Amino acid sequence: MKSTILAIVAVGLTAGAAFAHTPYRPYGDSTVSKMVVRYSELDLTHEAGARVLLGRIRQAAHTVCGPEPSHLSIDEYQRYEACVVEAVDATVQRVHSPLVTAIYDSTPKPRLYAERTR
Repeated sequence: MKSTILAIVAVGLTAGAAFAHTPYRPYGDSTVSKMVVRYSELDLTHEAGARVLLGRIRQAAHTVCGPEPSHLSIDEYQRYEACVVEAVDATVQRVHSPLVTAIYDSTPKPRLYAERTR
């Protein structure tokens, strides 16, 4: 069992999509938020431990990317969802746990179904 601490990093949280561990600054925003996710007590070789870690990672991503905007603001909501997905994707990769990755990959990702029309 690893005693590692993960940091979820989101860049440009208030103005655009965030990409973990990249120098990208959307719309000139330089805001960076981090949150530590601890999982040293979890056994990632068992499904229960892997699911608990995924829940912690998702919650941390929502926290660093949040607050969640209104679904009526399509552009803002799309940027928020992109921030969450990018932060979770990058963090799951850093865990290096086949079970965590398999469970995450089997979970449907959010999609934006509505488009703005003129």
